[in-house]
Amino acid sequence: MRNVPMAWVWGLSSCVSAVVFGAAAQVQQRQQTSPSPNLPVLPIAEEPTEVPSRIEWRRLGPFGLNPRISAMVLYDDNITIRSATKRDDLIWAIAPGLSVTAGDRLGGTGRLLTFDYSQAIRNYGGSYLSSREWANENWLNLRTFARITTGLGLTFGYLDADQFPGQTYEQVLVRALYDLTGRIDLNASVGGEWRQYGGGGGGGFQPVFSLGASYWPLDRTMITVDGHRRNQNSAFIVGQNYVSTGLGISVRQQIGDRFFLTLATSYLNAEYEATRAGIIASRSDNYYLLRPSVDVRLGEHWTVGAFYQYRKNDSKGTGALGFANNQLGLQTAYSF
Repeated sequence: MRNVPMAWVWGLSSCVSAVVFGAAAQVQQRQQTSPSPNLPVLPIAEEPTEVPSRIEWRRLGPFGLNPRISAMVLYDDNITIRSATKRDDLIWAIAPGLSVTAGDRLGGTGRLLTFDYSQAIRNYGGSYLSSREWANENWLNLRTFARITTGLGLTFGYLDADQFPGQTYEQVLVRALYDLTGRIDLNASVGGEWRQYGGGGGGGFQPVFSLGASYWPLDRTMITVDGHRRNQNSAFIVGQNYVSTGLGISVRQQIGDRFFLTLATSYLNAEYEATRAGIIASRSDNYYLLRPSVDVRLGEHWTVGAFYQYRKNDSKGTGALGFANNQLGLQTAYSF
């Protein structure tokens, strides 16, 4: 088994989100972090159910601080993601985080302020391309109708990747959450992104979106469907980004008070584009994923789980890389 460096993912959320005009506008924001399809999927443990507002771990003036940490160990039977010369390995990941809030988190007064600044550091071994990304999200949310919450957001970001020129980007998004019947929630975030590539690579505009729906046919059964379109840098091909468009569905079943079973499947298409002059990008990937998992809640703050993943990629164009791999992992999350 070949040893590779531990993968560290640092996350500090800093979004500015202010609620105005009446009742609190708490938009359910599903951030589906989609790793580069060139690399093994590194899922980080999440709490299996929505957790009610907790007592703040510590207060700093008017702000409540809620730290958390997630960790994972993953076995992959094809770490090189190739159809030949396969290698297996263990991958480790750890993700600390911090939420800073002020106001009424339960929505009684209609005032909620959230700071959300994120910094992602991805360190990979071998020939993969490490990167560092900073982003600031700013949201103004308001409840327009009894069951509809809307928001307007502006994001600024900078990406620094190995062997890449620097990238800056700006996003303008409109989002909405619709509580349709009490058992069906609909959410959407739609807008555009302007990205500028350094080193004479130019840039351009891309539409981006995330769409989702949750349905509870029974009190302990939840079905979720979500889709997305976003721009990401490649961790395998120098000088190229890819536009990721995906669709996923999952079914989660709660058993008793502590156990949660989930079966998820997804499809993702990645279309590559050049980020600097002199590069022709023609690669296209189609990814398929199947993921059963089980999570156990050991207390109000601590969950542990196990999962299996099967991935397959049909790839074509320059630099095509078709592969299939199996992943088996353990994960845990603790929120203070």
